[in-house]
Amino acid sequence: MRSGSVAARLRAARKRVGKSNAQIARELGKDKAQVVAWMNGKRRPSAENARLLAEYFGEAEDAFVTPLTRASRVDRLEKMSQELEALRRRVRRLERDHQEGA
Repeated sequence: MRSGSVAARLRAARKRVGKSNAQIARELGKDKAQVVAWMNGKRRPSAENARLLAEYFGEAEDAFVTPLTRASRVDRLEKMSQELEALRRRVRRLERDHQEGA
């Protein structure tokens, strides 16, 4: 099992290969600020970029992906469900306003 944050694992991989953030960014065709943000934990790489980084560093495909916990998935689903219901109410209101105006 992986330990440490994505950023910590990225920094360890960078140290292992002895490359700077600028070199990594250039070799991956990414913006240096984006790589720096990944390395310092301000942003997490997208799934696509995580796979690219794993390939670059010779790591397992999911080495830089943070899996969602079951609780966080449930929380996200509940929030999405609430947002969907709010959108449904808005559509019904707009349809009603349109019918009243016709």
